Amino acid sequence: MFYPYPGIQENILWTIWVYKNLDITLKKLEGSKELTQSFAESIGCIKVMLSGAEAQFKKQKINIEEMAFFDPKSGEDVIPVEIDGKGSVQGRDRRRGRELVRQEDHAGA
Repeated sequence: MFYPYPGIQENILWTIWVYKNLDITLKKLEGSKELTQSFAESIGCIKVMLSGAEAQFKKQKINIEEMAFFDPKSGEDVIPVEIDGKGSVQGRDRRRGRELVRQEDHAGA
C-alpha cells in the first residue's frame, strides 16, 4: 500500500490513485523504444511497485474497477451501469471528461 505522506496512515483510495498513475506512466514509457531504453531502471521499479500493490489488492480482496472506476488491463476508466434497477455491471467511458448521470437521479423529473 502507498502512504500519502510519511507518518500518515495508508489509504486504499490513495493507493489506487497512485497505482493508476504508475500504470499510465508505465504504458507510456513502454510505448516508446527510446523511452524504454532511457528509463529502463525506472520501468523496472514501477513494475515492482505495481506488482506489490496488486498483491495487496488481491490479499485484501479489493476490486480496482469497483473502487476506482479503472480497468488496469485496458488502462481505461469504467463507469457503473445499472439496468432496470437490478444489479450492476461495468461500462466503459470513452467520452472522458463528461459527467455521467444515473437514470434514477432523474426519475419522475
